[in-house]
Amino acid sequence: MKSQEELKSSDLIQTSSNNHQAADSNKVKKRSLNYGLDFNLNAFQERFQHSVKRAEAFNWNLNKVSGPRPHPDQFLQRVLRPKICEPKFKGMIYLTESSKLIKNLKLRIMHSHPPKENHLKYLREVLKRKTTLHSLAIFSSLNAKDPELIDLGKALKELAFLKKVHMDFESCEKSTLMGMSSLIYDIQKLHCLEDLSLGFTGLTNSTNLILLNLSETLRRLTGLRAFRLNLSKCSGLTDQGMRDLARVLKTLSTLQSVKLRIHDSNDLTSAALRSMSEALASLNSLQAVTLDFQVPNIFDNCGLATLSQALQKHTELQILILYVHSHCEVIQEADIIELSKSLRSFQSLQNLRLYFSECPNLTNIAFFSLCESLAHIVSLKTIEIAFGRADQITELGLFSLSSSLKKLKSLETFGLFLAKCEQFTLEGLESLAQGLESFDSLREVNLHLDGCSQQIKIPEFIENLQKRLPKTKVKYLG
Repeated sequence: MKSQEELKSSDLIQTSSNNHQAADSNKVKKRSLNYGLDFNLNAFQERFQHSVKRAEAFNWNLNKVSGPRPHPDQFLQRVLRPKICEPKFKGMIYLTESSKLIKNLKLRIMHSHPPKENHLKYLREVLKRKTTLHSLAIFSSLNAKDPELIDLGKALKELAFLKKVHMDFESCEKSTLMGMSSLIYDIQKLHCLEDLSLGFTGLTNSTNLILLNLSETLRRLTGLRAFRLNLSKCSGLTDQGMRDLARVLKTLSTLQSVKLRIHDSNDLTSAALRSMSEALASLNSLQAVTLDFQVPNIFDNCGLATLSQALQKHTELQILILYVHSHCEVIQEADIIELSKSLRSFQSLQNLRLYFSECPNLTNIAFFSLCESLAHIVSLKTIEIAFGRADQITELGLFSLSSSLKKLKSLETFGLFLAKCEQFTLEGLESLAQGLESFDSLREVNLHLDGCSQQIKIPEFIENLQKRLPKTKVKYLG
């Protein structure tokens, strides 16, 4: 019988095998190793040493911490052969040498386990010994400083086979143009790169110049298929920086997926959105768009209608996710109708998520137009619609939504999040339930209906809906 400690430690290593079409039956199957800090070191040691030699992917997560918190260096020195491992984060060097199969490396460094020194400074030593990596993900909430960013860039340019790079730095207040530009410049040496995701939260210096340097790097990544950029809380970001980025995005003919997240950049105007809309319209291979904006003035002057018209030409679009977190007062009924019209062009669309935190101009007519467009996209598998104000939508809006849902074929996930639903009635909610009952494929329903009249008992409605949809997980996000 295994002890409780052994059973607990065995749950921490997760291995997964993938089928290979190669003729060699002795070929080692892919394995993935996930490491957290919630375990007993002694019980974990022997199993870890055996598994790491066969691992292809290693996930190092310093955020999953509970109970006693051993320093990661203690773990590395005790588990990864003490006579070889050196102090500090250098113990990870042995890990990358132990397995010749590792192609995917994920590192998370969070504030839940503050190290004595910034572990990013050791990454160059770790990465330069693993030149066969195909995928690298680094997520850090520590302050990204110039020396660490420069060292990281030098390590990256030696990884000639990298196809996927995700780097998300949640605190860039102490980084400058020199450190960021050095890292961005070295990324352009990755000629095999297909997927690039960068998160620079909190930049305070030369944001426009950093975007200009990033644009030059993107110009040289001719095989790029997916690009994600997070510039939240970056001071000094203006329309000129967005124009420089948009000008280069137009030239990336292979780009299939674009994700942009910009929060709290008060200097941006609708001119930035127009520039980005023109860039998106120029991408002939575009299949997925995610735009997450929390910027006061970016949707002025019919900005949403301009974006909708730009996307309309992409008839093969499969994913459209749009977040407008605040200041929706400038969005008019005509803008939502224009967006609805553009949706009808997306006959291959599978994932549609529309989030508007405040939209006082959402009328029944605009909601009818949106629901009617949904009925034309029979390929939809996921629908999520959120409006922070639905006080002008009546039960007729729910009737229209229900009618449109019945025309879809393969819906799997449905979410409806509405606030200030004063005009909703039991008849309208019953109609919505009937629309959801028409699917055998439906697996998940998420609802939030705030501000309904006291005659509507939402808990009873949710309980009844769950009984009517026994194969579906119904959640009320109250």
